[in-house]
Amino acid sequence: MNVMDIQNKVIHLALTDALNDGYLKNDPLPGVKKRYWNSPKITILTKAQVKIFLAAAKEYHSIYLEVLLALFCGLRKGEIMGLKYKDFDFLQHTVSINRQITRDYDVVIEEDRTYKIATQRLSTKPPKSYSSYRTLIISAFIFDELEIRKKENEEILKLTENHEWAEYICLGIKGNIKSDGTYTEAIKRICKRNGLPHITMHGLRHMFATILIEQGVSLEKISKLMGHKSVATTFEIYCGIMEAKKEIAKTIDSVMDPAIDAVKVRSKGGIVCM
Repeated sequence: MNVMDIQNKVIHLALTDALNDGYLKNDPLPGVKKRYWNSPKITILTKAQVKIFLAAAKEYHSIYLEVLLALFCGLRKGEIMGLKYKDFDFLQHTVSINRQITRDYDVVIEEDRTYKIATQRLSTKPPKSYSSYRTLIISAFIFDELEIRKKENEEILKLTENHEWAEYICLGIKGNIKSDGTYTEAIKRICKRNGLPHITMHGLRHMFATILIEQGVSLEKISKLMGHKSVATTFEIYCGIMEAKKEIAKTIDSVMDPAIDAVKVRSKGGIVCM
């Protein structure tokens, strides 16, 4: 996206807000055709649907902690997979994002074309950008689930001689880091069995940002919470959501179980996700 596109978006949103808030009596650009930009398709679940989804995920349980970290903290899937126990501070109730785990690719050259083919190998890498290094304050119920996960992982480690990933929280039954396909298939199954709209782990992250927007959190704070490279990145992704804020407010209630309150940002203690 070039500078002109970003400027056009800012002007359009500013005029729309001014009109909606009563600062302008009439549309200053009547008859001007609105320009639409490509933006990610974001699935928004209602409060009732979220409760059904979380209840089903808790029964499935092998991905429940990961679901909570995506929906209530806005973490990327790779960031969640890269979490170690030491990244959680039980006294301060924080989690620090210091790395991500991503799938490796093999490069295949056929004639004049080059292909990248995903492999089963996983690599530990730095976060996506410098801004992705961040510390978030998280709710107690996530720490409760972390304690359960730690006990489950200890049982897994007893049954396997594979201790390569013992410090990490997202272990599969063989002691390895769960693959991204594990989350994809589990969530797909949960949605299908419960008649819910299809959503992904990254979609849960989008929902977290949407709740922040609905609650009136500033774009700058949302950008920091999401670990985006810049506010412009946040704006580009969620421009359409900001335009539709009034419609979203009708869809999302001010309280979402199992959170005590909807996502709020406090002024003390660093960046807050709950």
